[in-house]
Amino acid sequence: PYPDCGRKCRNVLDDALKDNTRSPVDEQAAFRLDFPVWMRTYGERKHRVIEDLMIGERPLEVAKKHRLSASTISQMRRQFHRDWIGFCAAPVERRRIAAL
Repeated sequence: PYPDCGRKCRNVLDDALKDNTRSPVDEQAAFRLDFPVWMRTYGERKHRVIEDLMIGERPLEVAKKHRLSASTISQMRRQFHRDWIGFCAAPVERRRIAAL
């Protein structure tokens, strides 16, 4: 089971990884461990935005739902991407600290 990153997040991860035959098993396992830890670096509001984007909602719909501008959602998406890349590039010890 995944560490808690929200019910919707777990469902999306389960669906995305269930039939994944392309990614090596070690990368799938690393993602299953790392993604929920990364998600915990954000507050509840950003969790909901990330989860809505993960399930495929369009940015304009997400903006309306969360009462944000479309440009704010676009900026957030870019920031989430940069943060994820930085998180993955960080040494494992630093990732463990983020999990605490």
